[in-house]
Amino acid sequence: MSRIRLVLIPTVASRPAPWLILDAAGTVLERGLLTLESPAVGPAMKTVAIVPGSDVLIRWLDLPAGTTAQQRTAALWMLKDDLAATPDRVRLVLGPAVAGEPRLTAVVGEALLHAWIDWLAAMELKPDALVPDTLTVPEPFDEDVLSAVGFGPAIALRGRRFAAGIEPDLAETVAGGRRIEPVEDMRRVEQMLIAAALNPPLNLLQGAPKTGEGLGRWRLAAVLAAVALTLPLVS
Repeated sequence: MSRIRLVLIPTVASRPAPWLILDAAGTVLERGLLTLESPAVGPAMKTVAIVPGSDVLIRWLDLPAGTTAQQRTAALWMLKDDLAATPDRVRLVLGPAVAGEPRLTAVVGEALLHAWIDWLAAMELKPDALVPDTLTVPEPFDEDVLSAVGFGPAIALRGRRFAAGIEPDLAETVAGGRRIEPVEDMRRVEQMLIAAALNPPLNLLQGAPKTGEGLGRWRLAAVLAAVALTLPLVS
């Protein structure tokens, strides 16, 4: 029977991390807490870790047609004003392409990404997928609604083509007039996490740049940006 270990990485490394072991249908077989004094034990299995979404930039972008590498570079150019680091210091990941829809895009600092991987290694785990907690919250149908789920000290807000992890006192400002609907039923939150573990909407472990890529990607991005308007969108 195929099993999945789901781990919720805490915002503070010294705090315990809740974990679940699931079967292929999403049934919870075991649960517990990971600590440095009580790391993972048992047989190896697929591991999906949920990471703090407040540390991950999430956008939906209209990208030009091209290879995956070209689209990543174009996305970096589009997000250049939102990034606090150069391209060689971030990991950009694209979600699945959906015909006629903007492309889900996530950016995280490489140093932080490796800190999460190192934390899991200290717990005797090697992740198969890292998923931002903001993307475990289903997108609401109503464009005027934001779903809100608390993860530690932050709140994951999810709307139509919108996902962000923020401090609670910023929720109304970020909502911009949209109605915030808190999800407080812990059973429902757990089911959201399980659904994301069974079918990750995006994996931050994907999209590693090839050796030698770095600041030169900006020059390629500039060229792609110049021709983007003449190219058809991803279909």
